[in-house]
Amino acid sequence: MRSIPYLIGALLAPFFGLASDKIGKKAMYLAISCGLMLMCNVTTIILMRQNYNDRSYTFFIPETMIGIAFCINVTTAIACTPYVVSEHVIGTAFGVA
Repeated sequence: MRSIPYLIGALLAPFFGLASDKIGKKAMYLAISCGLMLMCNVTTIILMRQNYNDRSYTFFIPETMIGIAFCINVTTAIACTPYVVSEHVIGTAFGVA
């Protein structure tokens, strides 16, 4: 169950990366991913009041949303790196990121 965000992020990263490069508006994508992560965390807090002895899959929805938000955030933030740092330290910035 804990691997769902990483699996979704790995599967959707090429598509969100292409969309980010084609459409642009990287700041909007970063804002959307932050809002989506906030919604995921609030949803998880609400769902924590449920009975854990019951075998329900209600955490699948916020875990999936976290995977999508993580994917959007990472693909957009990495694409923004050359715009933020100087030209002579781009390689170091990608290595740190």
